[in-house]
Amino acid sequence: MALSAQDELRIGELVVRYAAAVTAGNAEQWGSTWAKDSTWHLRTKAVTGRDSIVALWRQLLPMYESILQLVTRGRLAEAGGVHGEWQVVEILRRAGSDHDCLQVITYSDRYVREAEQWLFAERRLNVRYRREMPAGEFLAQSPAR
Repeated sequence: MALSAQDELRIGELVVRYAAAVTAGNAEQWGSTWAKDSTWHLRTKAVTGRDSIVALWRQLLPMYESILQLVTRGRLAEAGGVHGEWQVVEILRRAGSDHDCLQVITYSDRYVREAEQWLFAERRLNVRYRREMPAGEFLAQSPAR
């Protein structure tokens, strides 16, 4: 199967929707990016099944006061399925912390098409860089125009 330009656009939109849901702390939107039988790899832990993945995320989310994810670049490949790799910059603050953490993450993905949309079949998080820094100020989003 050859990826069309439209498929590439939709997969890029999926990645951005995921990051926007992380930033907003929106579990419903975040969960909608995962395929039913997907797997999420977090360092030494792997969780399978959208419901289990979302349940874990709901457990982890209260550990953070704020998270901001910025998608910087990505690439897609077709070799035994549709795969991608994305670099993401993340600024986060743990609940009750007096400092922030800057991370550069690589997500290694496998995608599947379900019900006419692209979803994550597998997503592997790999932190490439981490630095604690003085706390900045997370500002409320302006309403959409």
